[in-house]
Amino acid sequence: MILSQFIFTLFCTVGFCLGLRIVTSENQILSFLRKPFENLAQLIKDKEELLKWTSETCHLKMYDEIEVLKIKYYLTKPLIMCITCLASVWGLTWFILLNGASIDLIKFMVLNSFIAAFIQTFIWNLYERL
Repeated sequence: MILSQFIFTLFCTVGFCLGLRIVTSENQILSFLRKPFENLAQLIKDKEELLKWTSETCHLKMYDEIEVLKIKYYLTKPLIMCITCLASVWGLTWFILLNGASIDLIKFMVLNSFIAAFIQTFIWNLYERL
């Protein structure tokens, strides 16, 4: 793989992920995508705390509810919620779209995702300070 091609793919990944995170932020055009999932982590904590204080008969139902919430949380985190996690799914997607998929490119796919995660997290932290 040529270095310039890798850098182009990396910039496309970072640009897409940052753009997606910005347009899904509060008061932006796609904020409705994040709304239902924003408080999932706190809701899981609250339900787990409540689980400690409930009777044994309620445990199975409540445990199932917590498991469903955790699945939603862990599925939405790399898709639209976490700027660092966006690089895993979208980095792989962009890499395959731009370069194709083959066994020889796996190391570059992984490298693209890791580098994109660091770059976009750094840029997002700077953006939030503005």
